[in-house]
Amino acid sequence: MAIGKRLTGSGLSPLQTTNIIGDVDPAVTAVGTNAATAYAIGSANTTVTTAASGTGLILPAGASPWDEYSIANRGANTIAIYPPTGGTINGGASATIATNGLGFAVCTSADGLTWLMK
Repeated sequence: MAIGKRLTGSGLSPLQTTNIIGDVDPAVTAVGTNAATAYAIGSANTTVTTAASGTGLILPAGASPWDEYSIANRGANTIAIYPPTGGTINGGASATIATNGLGFAVCTSADGLTWLMK
């Protein structure tokens, strides 16, 4: 994976660097107790800093095959990760990331509804 500092140091603009490595949402609060009320992920790289028990995030609708999202959980509780409405993640309705854990979600379908997460 490319490192932003090296890319900008080689002459790429910050915008070009973001287009290569993805944007960052560094301080998210996990919310909601289901897919309908969860925090909507809007950046390729998301760090959860606050996570009450039972809260979570939902992956974006309209993703393309092999779109990838990384999620770091620095909150005090395990968080749930939900696929877009009508979708699946690891064949089910949600996945989890433990406190101080890191998850990678990858869209594996043309309709943006099938996801795998590790």
